[in-house]
Amino acid sequence: MLLGFLLTLGACQKTVPAPSGPAAADFARDFVLAYQQTAHLPGLERPSVRILVDDVEDSRCPQGKACFNAGVAGAHVRVVGSESGDQRVHVQLRGFGGSPGVTDSASVFANGARYVLHLRGIDPGPTTQPAKKEEQRVTLRLSPR
Repeated sequence: MLLGFLLTLGACQKTVPAPSGPAAADFARDFVLAYQQTAHLPGLERPSVRILVDDVEDSRCPQGKACFNAGVAGAHVRVVGSESGDQRVHVQLRGFGGSPGVTDSASVFANGARYVLHLRGIDPGPTTQPAKKEEQRVTLRLSPR
């Protein structure tokens, strides 16, 4: 009986597929990456810039809850130019109840050019149960300056 319960419980676990590999993205357009996934800009064929989500954190106040502060969601991102070294930046969101509130951006250099990396969102938004890193999706945009 216990074995049957454990098998049933295991079947109910939600699994999120791992990223299937690098994502193609364009400059100045939003793109979505999973935890530990890489984007190639301006595409997979001959990318000049790669962006990797190294880590995701989320301590935002859940919707419908009264919190002392709004909390923060953030991503540690690595930007690598094909002709330059890598840079690591940390960008954050602040806001109550899943609303984006204040978004963050960082100035980065790649291949002798300056870009602005914008954090546009982290999903899923805050709920009563914190999302696992593997379930989170980070929306970014890399724009030439």
